[in-house]
Amino acid sequence: MTDLARPLLVGYLSRHLLTSDADFAMTLERLDHFARSEELVLAAVYIEQAETAPAAFKALVNAVNRGEVGAVVLPSIFHFAVLGAPTRFKAYFEHVTGARVLVATQSPRLLVRPDKQMARTE
Repeated sequence: MTDLARPLLVGYLSRHLLTSDADFAMTLERLDHFARSEELVLAAVYIEQAETAPAAFKALVNAVNRGEVGAVVLPSIFHFAVLGAPTRFKAYFEHVTGARVLVATQSPRLLVRPDKQMARTE
C-alpha cells in the first residue's frame, strides 16, 4: 500500500515531559514506528512547548476539525496532562472532535472507514 492510500494520523506530545534531546528523538521514532506498524501514516507531530502552551494543541484541534485525520497518537496519556486530568481529557477530546486518541504503547489493529473515523478490528 502506498503512503497516499494509507490513512493519516497525527501525534501530539508535551516537549517538557521528555528529559533530553535523545529521549525526544526516540519518542518521535516510537510514534512513527507505531504508525507504520498499524499501517498508518504519521502526517505530523504537534509538539507542545511549555512557554507557548496550548498553541500546539490548538493547531492539533484545527487539523482534526478540518477532517484531515481520524486519530491522534500520544507517547503516553500523560502528554495530555498539561491540559487537564489526562483520562478525562482524552474522553472529552474524543467526544468533542470524533477523533480517537491512541497511546503508542497500545496496538489496537486499526481500520479506517471511508469517513476517516478509526475503528477497532478483531
